Amino acid sequence: MIRKFLYLNGIAILSVILFHASGWGFTAMFPWAHRYMVSGADPYLNIGSVSYYVLRIIEQLVMFSIPIFLFVSGYFVAFNTGKEKTIAWKSIFNRIKFLIIPYLVWTCVFLVLNFLEGKRPGVPDLLRIFLTGSITPAYYFVILLIQFYLISPFLVPLAKNHWKALLLITGILQISFHLLQYLLILQPENEISGLIVRFLPKWLFIVRLFWFCLGLVIGFHRAEIKKYFEGRAILWYSCALLLFVIGIFEWEFLIRISGGNWIETRETIIDAAYAFALLFAILSTDKVLPLRNQVEKIGGQSFGIYLGHIPVMEYLARGIYHLAPWLLSQTLLFVLIIALVGLIIPLLGMWLFRKTFLNRIYGYVFG
Repeated sequence: MIRKFLYLNGIAILSVILFHASGWGFTAMFPWAHRYMVSGADPYLNIGSVSYYVLRIIEQLVMFSIPIFLFVSGYFVAFNTGKEKTIAWKSIFNRIKFLIIPYLVWTCVFLVLNFLEGKRPGVPDLLRIFLTGSITPAYYFVILLIQFYLISPFLVPLAKNHWKALLLITGILQISFHLLQYLLILQPENEISGLIVRFLPKWLFIVRLFWFCLGLVIGFHRAEIKKYFEGRAILWYSCALLLFVIGIFEWEFLIRISGGNWIETRETIIDAAYAFALLFAILSTDKVLPLRNQVEKIGGQSFGIYLGHIPVMEYLARGIYHLAPWLLSQTLLFVLIIALVGLIIPLLGMWLFRKTFLNRIYGYVFG
């Protein structure tokens, strides 16, 4: 079972790579279109093109990545707790140390690079950056995980003794959060939307509490819950496929009724249901999973890949913007390059650290 969770971690990090690569693809298609389109041409004419729909399919396909990461984290907290009443604080602090030191290292790397570009954040900005992970749009996830580990000693007894109530309450919270996303999508300038963004930021644990608790509950009560997924692979894969297709149409519908050409990606209720169905589909798979050994190996290095792929992708994309703008017009090729390099360079860097004298500081850099 542990190997299956490593596989889930591997699938999740590969999905994150694809999600961020597709995001750069949309950046090339819209905000950066002036680098290759005729002056005055409307970049939003690309909506409806083959490249546009391929990117939309990729984006929708990998919407399960963060929920699965959190689910696996919750499961391993349950695994480490064992038969104890709750997880030991020593174990929690060791896990946080594993997360926070590499996070601080990579955040400082970004700050140095920004400094070289002439960006000089003040003390309040630095505090915000370190406390919320806002140096990049992706490092918030580390802050999110740290919060979950800090509250896990309080969640563990609930997951052990009141697991149905815990899933019900956190499930209602999760649904409520996703309902609020529709307001942000359709009325971003609304005063209530501003309050949502301010008081329910994506780095706050409450907005994704259900997924971590689900991992805890299955970790402690697998024998009771396995009847819902074991032997039902066809059912769950069918549900996931159906929700995936609905998700594609839902997002296009939301863009159309929003009145805008493009809106920032947000997780809807359909996305959450898709993530849940796909998670149970993988858990219900008894046969050999595709590329299991390779994906599990990647899953074991997921945190280092997560930290490293962000700067690699950003500076590669920016380099192409300045040096090879013609490549931006070849959207799918551009995305493929960004994805492959974004995966290979962190893996290569981790391998070099392990095989050289840098092995001594490997844990401080990649976790």
